[in-house]
Amino acid sequence: MYLAYARFDLQGDYSQELNALFVGCSKLKECLGKGHRIQAEDIMNGPEWTCSGLDKLDMKVGGVPRLSIEQMCVLDKMAERPAETDLEREVVALHKETRRIQDIIRKRFGKLTNHTRICSSISL
Repeated sequence: MYLAYARFDLQGDYSQELNALFVGCSKLKECLGKGHRIQAEDIMNGPEWTCSGLDKLDMKVGGVPRLSIEQMCVLDKMAERPAETDLEREVVALHKETRRIQDIIRKRFGKLTNHTRICSSISL
């Protein structure tokens, strides 16, 4: 499909449709507006995006697990030592999973070679 400029405000869950837009519209240059939220799972399990020439993008990525403040304190207290308790092992595992998902998402966004403006955030 040939679509170069998309600007819309979304209300609701259109994660799969947005992902399909990035996969199917290789000529897409801009995707701007509000409510553009895509789930990390859809990015990770979906096909590669073909819109590598995307210049401008407004996007929020949801569904990325985050450490709670208490879990971050546990991780900080561990410093460089290995996990010793079940809680510490759980926190370390969650931290690794969060980093793994974020790395996959960054790689996908990193393939957008012409970007002049990417407003994105990663959230739960």
